[in-house]
Amino acid sequence: MKIFRCENKDSGMNFVDDFGISVAIVVDVSGSMGDRPASGGDQKYIQATNALATIATYLENLALSQKDLKIQVSVLKFSGNVSEILPLTVLNAEGIAKLKATCNPRFFAPDGGTAIGRAVEGGSRVLAQSGTILNSLII
Repeated sequence: MKIFRCENKDSGMNFVDDFGISVAIVVDVSGSMGDRPASGGDQKYIQATNALATIATYLENLALSQKDLKIQVSVLKFSGNVSEILPLTVLNAEGIAKLKATCNPRFFAPDGGTAIGRAVEGGSRVLAQSGTILNSLII
């Protein structure tokens, strides 16, 4: 299903976006993520990887139950810079497998500073090119 919008035909702009959901997940891998929380438990980057796995399971279940809804996800990491772990991927069977493969702590080893502004920019850039009308940025 496509949504066509043209509020003002004089504006010269037409938007054609899929009715779907795109999610950009940006994980902090700055040096402090190697620390354990003051309350104890696993290192912060391990906890972040576990949170990513929880989100991946939720998105997988959503994609399997809503087959007519286009669902896409991208995973990025940031410290001093932003880098892509998983490009924007449609959550079909192959995409779900790729998303699950990113839920591995080895992708999120802590190092460097915390450039959260770049994280917002990187995730926003992915979502701006998603082609869906519903977008979420999770940092």
